[in-house]
Amino acid sequence: MSHMKDALLDVVEGWTRDINSELGDRDEAFYIYLDNMHQPVDDLWRNFLEEFEDSYAGQFDTRTDFVDSILEDVLGISQANSVRDNEIKFLITYFDREKYGRDLMHDYWERDGHYFRSY
Repeated sequence: MSHMKDALLDVVEGWTRDINSELGDRDEAFYIYLDNMHQPVDDLWRNFLEEFEDSYAGQFDTRTDFVDSILEDVLGISQANSVRDNEIKFLITYFDREKYGRDLMHDYWERDGHYFRSY
């Protein structure tokens, strides 16, 4: 289990207790603040998950595999291996995927093989 997953579970499990102890006599103000956000907590959580889904690009063994996936998406290469797709795949062999991968890391970040968009 990842550190963040443990931390998130700890936060969720002890949220009410922590709010009361951290905020002291400000807990009522905190709930008023949440209520004024005009979003149920479920919606806030759903928005957080949507941001994750928008950011997550996938898990790859290598940066080159990640680049290949991006190129397939951008160039519209299908798994059908049409003549056009095979020609594009041939042209990609002349493409510096390692350099492109380094450039992509300005817009993405990676941890343990998981790639995320930075924007």
